[in-house]
Order: sequence, then structure tokens, then C-alpha cells
Amino acid sequence: MSQLHVEMRLQDADDGEYIARTEIEDAFHDFLTKEYIRPVHNGEELQFDRFQYKNHVAYVQVTGVDDQSKINEIFQFSDVQLKIHAYRLHEQTAAASTVTFNASKESQARVLNIPHECLAGVWESLKYDESQKINTEEILNLAVRTVTWLHQANNLPHAMNINRLILFHGPPGCGKSTLCRALAQKLVIRLGRTFRGGKLFEINTQDLLSKFYSESGKLVSEMFDKILRMARDDKELVCVLIDEIESIATCRQASTKNGECTDTVRATNQLLTALDRIRNKPNIIVFCTSNLHDSIDTAFLDRVYNTVPVPQPCASAIYTILSNKFNDLIDAGMIMYQPLNQTLPTDKDDADGFNFLSLGDYLDKSHLPSYERLLVWEVAFPNSPGPLLKRVAKDCAGFSGRKLAKLPFFAINKYTWQEECTVFDAIKALQKAVDEDKAMD
Repeated sequence: MSQLHVEMRLQDADDGEYIARTEIEDAFHDFLTKEYIRPVHNGEELQFDRFQYKNHVAYVQVTGVDDQSKINEIFQFSDVQLKIHAYRLHEQTAAASTVTFNASKESQARVLNIPHECLAGVWESLKYDESQKINTEEILNLAVRTVTWLHQANNLPHAMNINRLILFHGPPGCGKSTLCRALAQKLVIRLGRTFRGGKLFEINTQDLLSKFYSESGKLVSEMFDKILRMARDDKELVCVLIDEIESIATCRQASTKNGECTDTVRATNQLLTALDRIRNKPNIIVFCTSNLHDSIDTAFLDRVYNTVPVPQPCASAIYTILSNKFNDLIDAGMIMYQPLNQTLPTDKDDADGFNFLSLGDYLDKSHLPSYERLLVWEVAFPNSPGPLLKRVAKDCAGFSGRKLAKLPFFAINKYTWQEECTVFDAIKALQKAVDEDKAMD
């Protein structure tokens, strides 16, 4: 029997009544299996108007199925093993804190309570083609099972002899860090019955490279001391993200052969020792990113539990990044989204038999559509903003995620002069910016 995951984002009820999270989960499980008759698909937003605790719920969505061969199938809740995950988001007002790990307070880590509002929807926005051989749901399921099993085996030291260390490697700007942050958020949500909440402990390796001789190894040790103290609460899942791990896990054989300062070697030695120190803490998992996989020390690679190659953005990912940035600029008032004057075809045989009847509010006329809904726009209104942006997105093949994220703002800032910038003006400006960038290569 397939295992289907449903996530519920909770909110405070107007009447101030408190209902335990587990009670809401159990009640919603009964509601779906006994009253929700309509079949659903993965990614579908669910209605909960008739749910007894509806005032405590903000949003519900089907978010995954364990059997990846059935990812595109239709499901009846009565025919699957249903997993309900209720959670509350930490709000944007709860900004990330910093933790120092040296006396001079120059070296700091960013600590974020998760699940957090700033990471809401990030996991769902990640897009990869089948040809890219990266399956985010598979990565998530493996991480969930690993943490769950090792947490259950907490009193068995031999079973705990595994480093919960995942390495994401790929070209610069391909979204490795974004994937790690989104994975941390999803882990805490999926493990809501094991952990009360979580923390994302994010480290920039440049803060661990000291200008003073022999200090780098000490900074690495102090950083992991902080992590261990944070993990004393075994009801908190601590997700550690170390960017550009090759800076402190460089190949020691190559370093000594090239006559480099032994401080680099000491930092690598201390990192390996520290990773072994946290191995017996079942509520710590470490994500590392690297742009230079081949330069990483082999002893570090031996400790890696799962290695994930991350490719450059595919066509659907490129459109999603650009459309999300456009929608942010629309919300900020920098781009004016003109309402469509066109009407939907009334004959269901129009447009090669595509049935436009009863679409209702499916077509959002205030923002660019998601990639999943783009097909409807391409058939109904091929010259509307969504299809036009998709054509520009095709010219962005090979661009990094970092470059794509800054292109829309750069384009309208450089190529539009009108007092009011329409979405069509913005798309034309984006095309100019893309053409200019490609001409410089």
C-alpha cells in the first residue's frame, strides 16, 4: 500500500481555543478517510471547510508519495497509508539569530528556527527534469528514514556508527544551498511526531579560515561545540548546513605535496574528528555543499552517507525562478500586471478539443502562472505573459540559478524608462538583458 503525505499548516483560531497538534492530525486523518470522497493527485491543495477544526487550519496540501513510480497517479484516501503532518511556521518577525564561536566574535553562524515562513513553498518550487537524475522526494524519504531509524536506535551504540552527512555538489549557482534549506524545513515537518521543532545552523566556511596560524582548527572545534550544546534538547532536530565544504575539507595529500600551510591540514583533521564526535547524537544531520567535489579529502568523502549531484536549472526550473521573481516585483508594485481582455472559448471543441468550460478561478489574472498551469495559458492565450516569459526562459538555458534570480530586476532597471512598467515591458526588457548576456560570452 502506497504511503501518501499530507501537510497541514496551522494557525491560531479566532476564539483562542488550544487544540493539540496531534489531536488535529488524528481528526484530519479520520476526516480524509471517511468524508473526503473525491480522488486527489500529488501536489493538490485540499479543501477543509467541513473539518471540525477548520479554524485552526490555514492550508492543506498533498505533498508526496513514497512509491515514486506512482507519483503521477490519482489516489483515494481510503486506499493509501495516510501520513498527516501538521506544523506551525515561525513568522518573518522571528529573524534568524547569530551564534559566535570564537572570542573575538568575528566568526558567526546563522541560526533559524524551522519550519520558518521564509522557507515556505521553497521545496515545491524546486524543479528537475527526469533526465537530470535528481529526485527530491527520494532524497527527503532517505533522510527521514535515516534520522528516524537512528533515533529509535539511540541506545544501541553500534547501530549509531553512521555519519548523517549528505553532500550536495555541482556548479556554482545551481541551487545547492537552497535545496539544503528546503530539505531541512521538510525534514522537521515530516518528523513532527519525533521532534518538537528544529533549527537550521548555517555556516559560511570563510568564517572558519583564520588569518592567524593554527587558529582554523580551533574555530572548527568551537563551532561543533556550539552545535553539540544546541543538540542537548533531544526534541529539537538540528540541521547543520556548511557551504563550500572544500574550503575546510581540502585533500590533505595534495596540500602537503604542494607545500601549503599545515593550518589547512589541521582544519581538515579537526573537521573529521568533529564529525565523528556528533555521530552519536541522533538529532543532528549535516548538509554540505561543494563546487569542487574532486578537491575534497577522501577521508571526508568516506564519511558521507549520501552524495547528491545537483545540475544547472532545467527548463521548468528556469521558468519557475523567473516567474517567481516577476511575481515578487508585481507584489512590490514595480511591475503592473495588466488584466486580460480576452475571454475563454465557450466551445469545448475549440483549440484542438481542449475543454475550457468550468475553469472558474483556475486562471489567475493577477500573477504569472505556475509552470504546472502554463499549458492552459499556452492553449487559451499564447500571447499572454506566461507563454511569452516561457519563450524568453528557453534562451536562458545554461544560466545559473543565481544569475536567473537577479536578471528580472536588473532588466527592468536598465531597459525600462516608463513611469509604469507593464509586465509586457518587463518581459521585453528581460529578453534584451538575456540577449546582451549571451552576446558577451
